[in-house]
Amino acid sequence: MHLVRPHEPSPFTWRPYGRRLVVAAGAACAAVGLITGWTGLPWPLVPTLSGAAVAVTAGAMRSQRVSRSRGK
Repeated sequence: MHLVRPHEPSPFTWRPYGRRLVVAAGAACAAVGLITGWTGLPWPLVPTLSGAAVAVTAGAMRSQRVSRSRGK
């Protein structure tokens, strides 16, 4: 009994997504930093909100990858 597809299962890697996540992290830090600076909010919100934005971006990219692999 085979529980996997006939081809070799490859591990999940971030290779094609690394650059996109770095750009997303930089853009999120810049945007949140400027907004908190302009509005006078405390600076500890910057890494918290930026990390959340990058996590959402990573999740969206992961779901796109899963949906593409199922469509093939």
